[in-house]
Amino acid sequence: MNRILLSLALAGAGCLAAAAEEASEDVNFSIVVDDASHYVVTDCYFSKKDFKNHEDPVELADGENKFTLDGDHSLKILAAEGYFITSCTLGSTGGAYDVNDKVRSTVFVSQTEEGEVFTFTSKLISECRTAKVSVTVDHPEKVIMQRNGLSEYLHFSEEQPQEVWYDPADETPFVFSALNYGEGIYDVATTGGSAYGQYEKFYVAPEDGAEVSVVTEFPTDQDVTYTIESNLGTFDFLTVTTGNPQQTLDISSGSFTVKAGDRVYYNFDIDNYRIDGMEVDGRDMGNVYSFDFRARKDATHSFTVTKFEEFPVRIHCDDINGIVVRKGSLYNPIEEPADGVVTVMLKEPRDVLVLIQPASGYYIKGVKRGEDRTPIAYQFNFVSITTYEENDYYIDVDLVVYDHQTALYVDDIDAIQYFSSASNFNSANVFPNPQSGYNVYDVSLVCSPSNISGYNKLTNSWVNQIYLSHEKLEPASAYSAAVPVAFQGEDVIHVFTGEVPEMGTVSFEVEDGLEIDGVHNKVVPLHGILDYFEIFQGDEVSFSVESDAAEVEVTVNDEKLEAGAHGVYTFNTAAAETLVKVSAPSGVARIEAETPGDGAVYDLHGVRVDERRLAPGVYIKAGRKVVIK
Repeated sequence: MNRILLSLALAGAGCLAAAAEEASEDVNFSIVVDDASHYVVTDCYFSKKDFKNHEDPVELADGENKFTLDGDHSLKILAAEGYFITSCTLGSTGGAYDVNDKVRSTVFVSQTEEGEVFTFTSKLISECRTAKVSVTVDHPEKVIMQRNGLSEYLHFSEEQPQEVWYDPADETPFVFSALNYGEGIYDVATTGGSAYGQYEKFYVAPEDGAEVSVVTEFPTDQDVTYTIESNLGTFDFLTVTTGNPQQTLDISSGSFTVKAGDRVYYNFDIDNYRIDGMEVDGRDMGNVYSFDFRARKDATHSFTVTKFEEFPVRIHCDDINGIVVRKGSLYNPIEEPADGVVTVMLKEPRDVLVLIQPASGYYIKGVKRGEDRTPIAYQFNFVSITTYEENDYYIDVDLVVYDHQTALYVDDIDAIQYFSSASNFNSANVFPNPQSGYNVYDVSLVCSPSNISGYNKLTNSWVNQIYLSHEKLEPASAYSAAVPVAFQGEDVIHVFTGEVPEMGTVSFEVEDGLEIDGVHNKVVPLHGILDYFEIFQGDEVSFSVESDAAEVEVTVNDEKLEAGAHGVYTFNTAAAETLVKVSAPSGVARIEAETPGDGAVYDLHGVRVDERRLAPGVYIKAGRKVVIK
């Protein structure tokens, strides 16, 4: 069963449409009208024979009228001349749908509910619009009138004058304009109310019973003089032309004269001036960027203008060779420093932008503005400054130092069609040419975050199983294949093309007097988290033991682990829980340090955290678990 949709559209004559969501079989419904003479009904359909829309008249009787329609036809119910459709009510719901009684309305009905009843009411124009004016137009075919907030159009007939009914309580001004572009209206006057012209249109707010006259003929032999005023006292901002071909008029005296009907063009020098306002005989025209009109009557055009002047913007930097400054575009020449300062000359409206980049090997640490050194937004590799006034900017730069290590683990690099780790800083790959397993890179935190992306040949999809410190990361958006990775150094990034391993726990039991120093996943320090931490099953742990004992015994889940090269013990976690025991069977061990640990706080992944900003959870400090609630 189809559901009815009713909507009101105030375009042209206005439209109240009752349409079905889907086409269906023949449907029977009724239309009830108060007076059949108040309506005009047509059957609307599209003919596939001639590919044209057709409207066939339909007879309507007072009271109930029964109809049957198929999916190709609809009924159009139009208010007859002199009437308005004031309401349309649905019998199935009793819902009343407002019909704008200021516009002659149209209702379309198609594929409604079986047995539905539409009830219409109507009114005479005189019952809805109680006031009227008499409008006389010298050339009715050249003029159109808009009313009702520009939603209703009125074309004038040859019979003059023509009565126009309106509601004085809420009617907006009548708007008269030429029907065809290039033509115009010379004058509109009313015997009651107000009338004024603006931008080739005339606005009339009449009184009841007023007579409105519209004249389209221009007295082309009549001189028209325009007076120009400017707050600057000069008129360099304006060029006035007229004629075909256009000729420039002399306005140095503050006025010019043309013939009525001549088209006049105002051309503003927008490269050197801003037109803040324009008035015509005291009526505000707002901000104008261009202005042309047909000369009608003497008038005064007043302008408020701002002249653009060059102004300096000074860029300061302790290491002036650490920045590159350009004006307006990255393709423009580099601005050279003088006495340790880069001075850029700007001018509205176009030259108001300064672009600052770090020189090769540098990054931007901070940007401040003015004498009070107000911090402003910046990026490590770019600063864009838009300004309309003289000012000083202070840029703090530093060398990019690759002094942190980050490990990248890839389970199967051959399964990835390509691998990218583009830095937001300089677009270079932060983790170039990775191999399967652990890859350790020296990184600069300036290059964080990087955007990791790749294509998984095994799943025919983008690489989307990327973990930072064992936490899964998501793409930047639903439409992006890149995953932003905000590494901080001493991190491990896992990229899995296959199944993601389960998490496991590792804990140490270290005999008093022995000290452990090592890392897990190649770069994450063990110091401070020996008691308990979480990693993926299969992750790597490496450590050495400092001891004066002749012999040290290490077991992993009760299986003895032998030291490798340089006395380093290495194992891969294979169980959900891994217990590492370190002891000195000979009983000879180093004396335990008076202050174990370095006092720093680590999370369960071995990542050092700020003790002042701890969220609730479990942390490691001085080799012991600490619970923050």
